[in-house]
Amino acid sequence: MPVSKSQNNPEVCRPAAEVTLDEIGPLPPPPPYPDPASVTCCGCIDIRTGVFVIVLTHLALSIFSFVSDKNGGLAPIASADILLSYILSGIGAVVLLVLLYAAGQPRWVHVYRRAAELNALLFVVSAVLSYVTVGQGSRRDVARYPVGWVLLVVTLVNALLGYWAWVLYKFTEVLEVEQSHNSEMSRASIV
Repeated sequence: MPVSKSQNNPEVCRPAAEVTLDEIGPLPPPPPYPDPASVTCCGCIDIRTGVFVIVLTHLALSIFSFVSDKNGGLAPIASADILLSYILSGIGAVVLLVLLYAAGQPRWVHVYRRAAELNALLFVVSAVLSYVTVGQGSRRDVARYPVGWVLLVVTLVNALLGYWAWVLYKFTEVLEVEQSHNSEMSRASIV
């Protein structure tokens, strides 16, 4: 049976506390993170500006959706999907407000990350529920149009909202790079 060269050989096998960094060699480079100045939203504007535009647009759409459902004559308790829509819109609006505030705060990266993850989860739940609602035809306003066209519109809207959720989540990496750069700069100024 072959025996390893380092097995029980005191010249090769030593406790980890006795090994120096010079013997190990250089540490591997950190994973490549994006340069905050080069990251864009939609390929044309700065990602920070894009995040604020996306959050404000998403908030406006949420408010418009809530108001249009309310003015549409549908009683909130008449249909379970309308009530669920109100609940998801309310939670989504709170998450978007947290994203809006945390995006402007340099030390709130962990809060922003959790809010972006919750936003992505809300997108997935809303997308699934919108397809289920259209598939069942439970909403009265869906029956006015052919289901194929409604599914096409729902798919396009969900694609846009999915892209927005992805951009909001990817902005977390930019915030982390900025925070690590700021902490390195503050450590350098102390020394």
